[in-house]
Amino acid sequence: MNKNSMKILYCSKVGIELNNSTGGQLLRVESSLEVLKKISTVDIVSRNARFFDSKNNTLIKKNIFYAPSVRRKIKKIKFIKGIVWRIKEKFYLKKDAEFIVNLYRKKNYRCLWISYASQCFDLIKEIKKIDKNIKIIADTDSVFHSFIQRQIPYVNFFKKIYLKFYFLFYKKIECEMLKIADVVTAVSEFDAKVFRKLYLTSNIFIFRNVVSKKKIKKRKDKNFNIIISGTFGAKSSPMNISTRWFLKKIYPLIKDKVKKLKIYIIGMHSNKEFKSSKKNDIIVKGWVKNITYFFGLADLAAVPLKYESGTRFKILEAGLYKIAIISTTLGAEGLKYVNNKDIMIEDSADKFAAKIVYLSNNKNIRNRLIKNNYKNILNNYSTHVLTKDAIKIFKYLNKKN
Repeated sequence: MNKNSMKILYCSKVGIELNNSTGGQLLRVESSLEVLKKISTVDIVSRNARFFDSKNNTLIKKNIFYAPSVRRKIKKIKFIKGIVWRIKEKFYLKKDAEFIVNLYRKKNYRCLWISYASQCFDLIKEIKKIDKNIKIIADTDSVFHSFIQRQIPYVNFFKKIYLKFYFLFYKKIECEMLKIADVVTAVSEFDAKVFRKLYLTSNIFIFRNVVSKKKIKKRKDKNFNIIISGTFGAKSSPMNISTRWFLKKIYPLIKDKVKKLKIYIIGMHSNKEFKSSKKNDIIVKGWVKNITYFFGLADLAAVPLKYESGTRFKILEAGLYKIAIISTTLGAEGLKYVNNKDIMIEDSADKFAAKIVYLSNNKNIRNRLIKNNYKNILNNYSTHVLTKDAIKIFKYLNKKN
C-alpha cells in the first residue's frame, strides 16, 4: 500500500502527546499511531486538554490540531474539574464536529479515525449529521455495554439500578455506531462476535491490542515475586474487585506454602485502596513511572480479573517480558493462547492458589510457559500483525469508495 495514497485524520480523547506510555488506553493509542504512520500520512485532532499550550495557543507537536473544546482553560478546582470538563465537552460538541469536518475537507483526508469510539458516539453522530460522506473508522477497545453489564453483580442495590439503565443506554449507542460508522474495529474475534449479535454487518474488522518491547533488565533476588498490575479506581472497578478477591481468597492459601513470597500490587490508586493490606510479603507501590523495573523482578504475573471487556495489555506485556502468567478465564478473554502451554487458567480460588504454589516450585515449567507464550505474543500481538489489520481496513474502505 502506498503511504501517500492514504491520508487520515486521527481523533482522540486520550493524551496522545505522552511519551513512554503506560496504562491500556495510552498503550493502545501509542501502538495505533505507530502502525498507522507506517502505512499512511497521519494528522491528529486532540480532544484532551492536558498538553495544550494555552499561553500562545500553539501546537505542541507538528501535525497535532486541538479541537475548540480544549482551547479554553478550566479552573483547577479538583473536586468539580471532571464534572465541569464533561459539561464543557458537551457544550462544545457541535463546534468540535464543525472544526473536524472543516479540517477534513480542507486537507482532503481519506478517512477519520476516532479512537475509543463507544465513548465518542455523540461526536460521530454530529459529524455524520454535518457531512454523511466523511468516512469514519470507529475504533473500539472493548464492548462497553458488556463491561457495564458485568459490573452489576459487584455494586450495591442503588448502583445496580443505575447501571442497568446505563447498560441499555450504551447497548443502544453501540448498535447505532455499528449502523452509521463506515468501519467499526474490535480488539478480538470475541468482541467482534458480540458486535455482530448486536447488529449484523460486514464492516467489523479486527484491530487488536499489541505490545512493543522496551529495554528491560532481569533482576533476580532470593524471593518469589508475584506482580498484580493495572489501573485501580473506584471500589467496584475491575482491578479493585479482583485484587480484593486475590488477597482475601488466594493469599491465605499461598502465604505459608510459597517460599520467600513477595506480592507487588502496582498501578494508579492502588496505594489508596490497599494501603491497609501492606505486610512484609505484600508491597503496594501505587503508580510507578517505570513499571519495567518490576517486570524485570517478577517471577509470575497474576491476573485474577472477575469482570472486564476487551483484551488485557497486562497479559501481553508480561508475556513479552518473559514472565509466567496465571489468569482467570475472563482475564485472558479474547486472546489467543493454549491453556497450560502458553499461560495457565484457573477460576476458583483454591485451584488458582494451587497453580501458584506449583509454579513456585517448578522453574522448568515456568520457563516452558514463558518460551511458548513469548512466541505466541510475537506471532499474534506485535506491531507487524497490527499493520496487517490496518491494511485490511484500508483495502475495504478503498473498495467501498
